[in-house]
Amino acid sequence: MVPLQILLLGESIKTAIQTSLGVIVITAISATAGHAARGNVLWVVGLILGGGGLLGAQVSTRFLPRLPDRTISLAFRSLLAILSIYVFWQAWEKFSNG
Repeated sequence: MVPLQILLLGESIKTAIQTSLGVIVITAISATAGHAARGNVLWVVGLILGGGGLLGAQVSTRFLPRLPDRTISLAFRSLLAILSIYVFWQAWEKFSNG
């Protein structure tokens, strides 16, 4: 979502990340409600992970405005590069093992 907001909407990286965090919260609440109605939620694990996510979102929204755009952009690009290498590696292993 963040790259598309930057490319298509012309938003700054900070605004795109903050908007993305808001959308993730809304999506998570909706998904949790749907899965809870079907009995597919591990409540203890979910509360632990949700608490960590809530804490991480609070920390990032407080420190993000203080960081230079260049630092944020470098960190985000590095994360995308690492994730793309990981996904490629997983696909290659499945392809090689047939």
